[in-house]
Amino acid sequence: MKNILNVFFAGFFSLSIAQPIPVNVGWLPQGEVISNLSAYGFSGILNDVSNIGGLNPAAISLYKNMSIGLSYQYDTEIDEAWSAGIGHKREFSLIPQSASIVYPYENFRFGLSLNQKYNSNIEFGLIPVTSLEEPDGTGKFTQPIYKTKVMNYSFSVSYTISKFTDNSELSFGSRLSLSTLIEKQELQDVKIDETVTSSGFELGIMFLHEYSESANLILGLNYSSELNFSEIVKYQQQNGRKIDDTPGTGSGRFVLVQTHFNLNANLPAKLQLDVATQLSNRSKLTANFTNVFWSNISNSLKDRLEYSFGYIYKWNNMFESSIGFFTTEKCYKNDVADSNNYLSAIYLSAGFIISFEYLELNLAIADSHTFSDDWRKQTIFKAGATYNF
Repeated sequence: MKNILNVFFAGFFSLSIAQPIPVNVGWLPQGEVISNLSAYGFSGILNDVSNIGGLNPAAISLYKNMSIGLSYQYDTEIDEAWSAGIGHKREFSLIPQSASIVYPYENFRFGLSLNQKYNSNIEFGLIPVTSLEEPDGTGKFTQPIYKTKVMNYSFSVSYTISKFTDNSELSFGSRLSLSTLIEKQELQDVKIDETVTSSGFELGIMFLHEYSESANLILGLNYSSELNFSEIVKYQQQNGRKIDDTPGTGSGRFVLVQTHFNLNANLPAKLQLDVATQLSNRSKLTANFTNVFWSNISNSLKDRLEYSFGYIYKWNNMFESSIGFFTTEKCYKNDVADSNNYLSAIYLSAGFIISFEYLELNLAIADSHTFSDDWRKQTIFKAGATYNF
């Protein structure tokens, strides 16, 4: 177990640092946020206002009124999310999963949003402390800390050609984003607590055709750029060769020294295709196909295809509900620890929306226990509220 953890730290997470070298953040797939998840399913065009930071930017043209939205998300823990019994836990705090505002002006729509793109506390459990004198253990234990979060702040704008053809319109959208990587690591004498920023963009197009007052077809296509975090930062390390000789501190007391290193992290670009159709006044169908370009940022990974389907039903002017599913996987070219057989997931979802005159309350539940591999079994709860002015 100890040898497995040593290899894991040195190779996958690059946490054991002996000298100033590049340090690469390791992503657990379980920490990747399903940004499109809402009470409406997983669509990148028909979705809640709070999620606009992860949607096709052209899709904000569908919001006719000024609106603000907020959502919070809770994920159940995964006791074994990787080999050697390593687990995953999402950090829940007062920071929302997403928050957005949309402002319409004639054929333009403007949006401001924040959302979490990644959130993971990797759970290693207690690890025995060893030394040269006591290689089998000192009787003491240490609790490694490995917390990674990516926050995304963005500005979106869309423009709609309202009479593109008879009964159809064409919308274009773009988004500029600033993302922050918040990295906290601690293993015995090594401590990292840093924030690194990166910028990105997204471009989208959406076509809407109305067959009648109660039936339409919407097609959307959007591309989001990859995020590259890289910055010279510091870590603190207790160094036995450096002795604090300050009078009154005690002879031979170890001190923390700071050393520079290059912290690197990359999140891949995505290409999304969305299809949505309103079948009647009451029912809608949605589909999303996303190619995640992991091979562009890692030689060990293949690109990943994710897809989802959903059905939305409006019971009356006050109640709506949805059902759907979302699939994902992680494809290693060289199967690390046989992980390709443990990382596929199928989430089954249900959503509930209650609408009042100006206020909308919604809840989404997505569960992957039924059809997913062992390392991906969890339940996600996401609650939100939207106010339409």
